[in-house]
Amino acid sequence: MSQTPASMGRVELRFRKKKQRISKKSMIIAGSVLGCLALIIGVGAVLEDSTDDEPAGESLSGTEAPSASVPSLVEQRAEEKAPDRSLSEMKEAETSVRALTVDSDKRVAELMATTQGCGPLVAQFAKDYRGKIIKFDAAVWALNKHDDYHTRYDILVSYGDFTEEGISGPNFQFRDVSPTLDLHFGAEDVPDSIGVGDELTITAEVQEFEEESCLFLLEPVATSFR
Repeated sequence: MSQTPASMGRVELRFRKKKQRISKKSMIIAGSVLGCLALIIGVGAVLEDSTDDEPAGESLSGTEAPSASVPSLVEQRAEEKAPDRSLSEMKEAETSVRALTVDSDKRVAELMATTQGCGPLVAQFAKDYRGKIIKFDAAVWALNKHDDYHTRYDILVSYGDFTEEGISGPNFQFRDVSPTLDLHFGAEDVPDSIGVGDELTITAEVQEFEEESCLFLLEPVATSFR
């Protein structure tokens, strides 16, 4: 405290506050704390930048998403097991499996056994089974050119083998077909031509029965030689 004379007989008093000194140990601790805070902030900034730059196709766990151009393991195994067949062959095979035969369908057996090719049994079968698939052993009995075409034919086939004992069942006909293309032979079974007497296994779709001509029209699905 100091006393300074002042005018008018007043005395002015001045007080001096003692300065508090910071110890060196406190300064070291404070510096360490600030350094740690700076380090934490820096690490957080780096992690945030890394997350922002992460590609969209990469998961949070760091595993890279599979590329769309690379087939999955399931697809690869499916391709290895799939047979080397065209789409049409696979469709024909599937159709052949669900085809009706003399062994699986009573009415198909009755149709093939009838000796009245123009009888009511044939007409009713064609009406009831239109669009269904039937499969049977057959023989070629006639090939006639369709109209004036040189490569299109009307092919008459019947149930069973080609014998002199006659035929049973309807007079089936493939109308306006190419023998080597439209009969749908397998890739390794395509003939250069077919003729009367050839014995075949036929899978076909029921179309209609023409009572005037006594012809039972079929749409070929698959054909093979016996």
